[in-house]
Amino acid sequence: MSTSPPVLDPHALPLTGLQLIEASAGTGKTYTITSLYLRLILGRGTSRPYAVNEILVLTFTTAATAELKHRIRIRLMETRLYFLTRHLAALNQIDDIKLPDTDVVICEFYDQSPDVDRDIRLLTASIALLDDAAIFTIHGFCSRVLADYAFETGTLFDQQADPDPDAMLTLAVEDCYRSELMGLSPPALEIAQRMWPSPISLQRQIRKFIYRDEIEVLPPEHPVDMSRYRTLAGVIKQMWIEQDIPSILRDAGFIANRRCLTHIDEMTRFCADTELDGRVRSGANLWELWTKSHMQRHLKKSGQLPDHPVFEHFDELWSLQHEFAQLKANLWHQVLHNIRQRLGHQQAELGVLTLDDLLSRVAANLSHTTLARRLAERWPVAMIDEFQDTDDTQYRIFKRIYIDLHASDPRSGTDAIETGAIGERALFMIGDPKQAIYQFRGADVYTYINARRQTAEQSGVHSLSVNYRSTPPLVEAINHLFDQPDIFDNDEDMPFTPVDAGLPEQPLLIRSARVAPVVIRHITGADGKGLQAAEANTLATEWVAEEIAGNLLHPDTTIDGEPLHAGQIAILVRDKNHARASQQSLARRRIRSVYLTLESVFLTETATDLMTVLEAVLNPGDERKIRAALASPLLASTADELARLSEDTLLQQDTLTEFQRYHSRWAKAGIAPMMESLINQRGVAGRLLQTKEGERQLTNLRHLTELMQERAMVAPGMHRLLKWYIRERQEALTVAPEAHQLRLESDRNLVKLVTMHAAKGLEYDVVLIPIAGFGLLFANREPHLYHDLANDRYQLKVDVGGSATAAQQASVEGISEDMRLLYVAATRARLRCYLGMPHTRGARQTAFARLLGYEGKREMADVFSALPDALFDTGFVTEVERTGLNEPSEGAEVLTPPATRPALDQRWQVHSYTGITQLLAAHEPETDQPGYSDDDVHLQNSSQDGSQPKVLAASDATDPIDLARTRFTFPRGPRAGIALHSLMEDLEFTQPPETQKPILQQCLERVGLAREQASWVPVLQDWCSDILSNDLGGFSLREITRTNRMDEMEFHFPVHTNDRVFDFLREHSYLEGPSGDVNNSIDISGLMTGLIDLTFRYNDQYFIVDYKSNYLGPDRTDYREVNLDEAMRSHQYKLQYLIYTIAITRHLRLTLDDFDYERHFGGAYYLFLRGMDGKTGENRQGGEVEEAGEASSTGIFFDKPPIAHVEALDALLIQQAASERAASERVL
Repeated sequence: MSTSPPVLDPHALPLTGLQLIEASAGTGKTYTITSLYLRLILGRGTSRPYAVNEILVLTFTTAATAELKHRIRIRLMETRLYFLTRHLAALNQIDDIKLPDTDVVICEFYDQSPDVDRDIRLLTASIALLDDAAIFTIHGFCSRVLADYAFETGTLFDQQADPDPDAMLTLAVEDCYRSELMGLSPPALEIAQRMWPSPISLQRQIRKFIYRDEIEVLPPEHPVDMSRYRTLAGVIKQMWIEQDIPSILRDAGFIANRRCLTHIDEMTRFCADTELDGRVRSGANLWELWTKSHMQRHLKKSGQLPDHPVFEHFDELWSLQHEFAQLKANLWHQVLHNIRQRLGHQQAELGVLTLDDLLSRVAANLSHTTLARRLAERWPVAMIDEFQDTDDTQYRIFKRIYIDLHASDPRSGTDAIETGAIGERALFMIGDPKQAIYQFRGADVYTYINARRQTAEQSGVHSLSVNYRSTPPLVEAINHLFDQPDIFDNDEDMPFTPVDAGLPEQPLLIRSARVAPVVIRHITGADGKGLQAAEANTLATEWVAEEIAGNLLHPDTTIDGEPLHAGQIAILVRDKNHARASQQSLARRRIRSVYLTLESVFLTETATDLMTVLEAVLNPGDERKIRAALASPLLASTADELARLSEDTLLQQDTLTEFQRYHSRWAKAGIAPMMESLINQRGVAGRLLQTKEGERQLTNLRHLTELMQERAMVAPGMHRLLKWYIRERQEALTVAPEAHQLRLESDRNLVKLVTMHAAKGLEYDVVLIPIAGFGLLFANREPHLYHDLANDRYQLKVDVGGSATAAQQASVEGISEDMRLLYVAATRARLRCYLGMPHTRGARQTAFARLLGYEGKREMADVFSALPDALFDTGFVTEVERTGLNEPSEGAEVLTPPATRPALDQRWQVHSYTGITQLLAAHEPETDQPGYSDDDVHLQNSSQDGSQPKVLAASDATDPIDLARTRFTFPRGPRAGIALHSLMEDLEFTQPPETQKPILQQCLERVGLAREQASWVPVLQDWCSDILSNDLGGFSLREITRTNRMDEMEFHFPVHTNDRVFDFLREHSYLEGPSGDVNNSIDISGLMTGLIDLTFRYNDQYFIVDYKSNYLGPDRTDYREVNLDEAMRSHQYKLQYLIYTIAITRHLRLTLDDFDYERHFGGAYYLFLRGMDGKTGENRQGGEVEEAGEASSTGIFFDKPPIAHVEALDALLIQQAASERAASERVL
């Protein structure tokens, strides 16, 4: 093992030159980036402070860019708040001031500040200007360079960047295949067709390196004469069949089961066609098997070499095998040149660049122009996050800007680039080569290694040595596993350096017992023998599911005394097949889970079903396609319905007309409106959500629709869109582009199923890896990409000639990446990690076997005995029992299904206030009226006199970077609304809010303000105190005990609407919207349901409360009567509280023997939380709040609907519900 790099000191790290920071898993990489950013902003260790638009910060995905900007913003705000607090305390000589929670780096920055006032101004300006910060993806940076420096780079002003490079590549490949390959003459044509049976296979192979600039293709192109090779192949094939060579071979005396015997029949089939390539699926080459040297090695002692002239021909042909390999290489060179040429022509004609073209265009323009100098002046400092995921082109760009010295060459009038000192410029490369796991999508860890070597020569390599993710025992266990010589095959450039634990002990108790941090199980047969892969994988997934059901979700399994729940557990898998198996094993134990992956949505079954539906819509006259669509799981017509379609002419005509309407809507309005119509017409969403995987399928369907809509805007045309869709399905990758990756349907306290690639950057309390002994076969995958060390630098090469050496090197690099992937997976755990090692063929060749030392003839029992018991819980799994959660009791009654399936009225549905208002809104004409969700509407007074309110644009709202912490600057949106509702539900009204700090902190965590609790908790305390003390007509919520309140009271009652119901609501101002004509098209039949935020009892009266987090303006005067009335009207809240009133009065009639509406029902309060000011003593009646000058209380709307209105509407609903029941009984 090599010497470890020095540990990074964030205060002493030079902020000039070339700096490489190696950050092992969990060591605070992002924290380090934000600390360096702070130093640059404050000018610590630099000649001057830097502005946010001078510091270039780059990462690899849009999501990571947003997260990094958010983290930088939070760190700047924390620093400014800390500086302000301490500075004001110093000015006012306050010694006992409570300082905001912060870290030691910020404290030291303050202590070392030569001018605190200046630093506060710098921080304030940086926060205000952070939206202009140069934080991009690498491709986004290149796009910015080409746009801003169009003259220097020769870029068209209207140049577009196509995020889908496969579209142009597909066109170039198809053109090359038709015009270039199909025009070849034999034998080149036959060889080309064997190498690339279709354009798709050619594209899949070439995609790996077509956009790589500095790649050497081996062997070089060279003329070859194949005449002798073809002649010998023809002679051998003829002699093999006509002279019964198989019989000669079987009598020669070869050792049993050797390839020269087992492949005889395959050679016979091979001789029946004109194929020249002797390689077969097993990896053998038929031309080699019957050479004399090969046969000699496999003879029995009593055997003799067969004597026949054909074997002389085998020897000669095998000696000419290099000519065959050279012909294949020549074809590769021909194809590569042709496709690159066609791509260039397409880009010039269409004015479009792919994401890879952005990189190569910028790199090419940095060589001999002033561009590099200008970029260095604009962004003198750059930080590249996840540097291990770069490639050679990306590194070349930043090397030329920040490492090479730009010295003017007077002879040429241009800049000549020479390597030298880089002065005030600085390039920080932050990454971890042990986590380089994205080779398949172009990342090249050897680029990192080349940069590391150069950095070590010029300045230095630094490391982060403290793990802040995992507990000390788990850190020690991971160190024990990976601290081995050459564990990543290159200790010089990729050493494993043990890290220290930075967290205190956090005990995990499994059934009340302390346990080892790492569990390893050998998944094997009952007799200790190996298993078939499928059998072993099933046993492994059953094992982890049983661990979760039987141990991890046991009530006595705790973390720091708190029960472990499903949301803290993750199962990491290699691919979707393992994920599906794990999900099924969990489902058998009634454990719900959710699948997170980087896989393409086009690989899902939903994508397959949708393609069938699209083909039917595109061909509405084709009955076969329509039947196929109806039979697909997406539309799920039953066999009876399909049979009736054949027999009923009218139904058949209606169905054809339906698909013609879909076709017409697609042509006129677009794919998204058509899909929405189809989903609604066929009830797809409602039906899917009733199935086990329905939420996942509906998420996929919506995602696919969005992708098609985006594509249709770039390339319109129905047939064109379907062709694109089919191609995307054919070429979908296991790890897809960011926009195509499967979306999360829900993660409500569910076990997470995560692919190992998708898990990078995440962490979980408990991680289970059922199949840690995964492996891929690299040797037979041509062409072979590998790296060769020359002149102290690794160069990427691709072998297209079938070199065994290249295949071996590619295999070694592949296994090394498997080891890195295993490291990434194991280091996701915070407390405990489970690792499964299936006992299958080839298991000893996997990265996990190498990690354990399970190689050669060493037994697993010996491997386990060498591991320390304090760190590792080892054992064998041969069978698994099944523990089900919430199993039914033994005495449960078993209900028999009805003899015949009843026919159900499909119009009957469950409705809510929200659903009704959305349905009504769909029938209203287009207006500027805002939506119906809390925090969607922003209102403010247009004048100080409380006249007509107006809609406030989001841009007019308080600037989110304003550091004033008030209820008006509290986050907005559905997420904040849910958090505030939960806060009110959890609060004890009778206790002061300051004694309920954990509840306030939980609210802040729910809105993403966990790191700003010090500044926000006092705001919430005062706010909650105002809410609880606000007068509600002689009393306040502070007087309501738990025994006199019910939070989230759920109700259900039958409902059926017609014109009379809507007319009644409109007549009495409970409903605004569509006219009576529209009512006929709205069918609201079934069950009304809802949740009342708060129901409470005071002085034997019952009241209902609905909390509203709507933002109506930045001042309490914005929450006066006129604004509240407008909010109640625009949101149809009056309809809401009338529904609630009917529900509560029905309940009270059943529970109170002497119920009297006037005496027992107090009314409905709508509390607009942001406007409640804690005032007391105001009188409220009707829908008004009586104002007493400026002292009037705000934010409270009250009404008690007249009993005549309640009874009239209740009678209408009961009458219509009764008629609906009668109709339903006739149907049944």
